[in-house]
Amino acid sequence: MILWIEPPKNTLPCEIKRFGCRSAAWYTSAIITRSATNFKTLENESSKRLFLNRTPKLTALN
Repeated sequence: MILWIEPPKNTLPCEIKRFGCRSAAWYTSAIITRSATNFKTLENESSKRLFLNRTPKLTALN
């Protein structure tokens, strides 16, 4: 299961940082792309729910 860490302001989770993300805007577009194509890489439904639950909080940093 992917571990999500509650980020300080303007900091992104390590799982996303490894893609070279530098801004909340890039992270938001990654969310849209990955939610459509890469949820199969998440191991279970609870990971998907946690991923979706984090989205509004991080998007608000834009």
